[in-house]
Amino acid sequence: MQWDSEDDEDHFCRECDIDLDPRNIVKGRYFRQDWICNSCWKEQIVKKKRIWHQLNKEKSKKVNKIWQQNNKDKMAFKQHERCLKQKYNMSPEEYQNLLEKQQGLCAVCIQPETFVNPRSGIVIKLAADHCHETGKIRQLLCRRCNIVLGLCKEDKNILTLLNNYINIHK
Repeated sequence: MQWDSEDDEDHFCRECDIDLDPRNIVKGRYFRQDWICNSCWKEQIVKKKRIWHQLNKEKSKKVNKIWQQNNKDKMAFKQHERCLKQKYNMSPEEYQNLLEKQQGLCAVCIQPETFVNPRSGIVIKLAADHCHETGKIRQLLCRRCNIVLGLCKEDKNILTLLNNYINIHK
């Protein structure tokens, strides 16, 4: 039965009891005994998928592995998002803002990232450089500059000595 605006009767979600209006109802779910809001409908789908995955673990692993192989770029993107959140408590939007400020270039060598991840075959994203004492994000660096900075343990003296060494042996 279609939603009838002339209908005097109020409609409530069968799961959460919220008052339904045409914007908050699952399209195609207009049966009187089956009124359900969008959020409850999505929740039910997630539950059904979770149960299916538990009952079909081997098949689920195979399907996931095939999807991951066919979507390496999406996997790399999701991994990068997780890493930003876990290590630096940084949102993708904050990273994107820094990247735009730096015009997609490393803050040290002013070059784009060139290192290709051997697993995915995709150029990695610039690394979020941070102070190891405070945890505060400074800027974005390419892999090479980030590794150099990490190997010298951010010691200005070592960097100065390296610079002098290079100048002597030019």
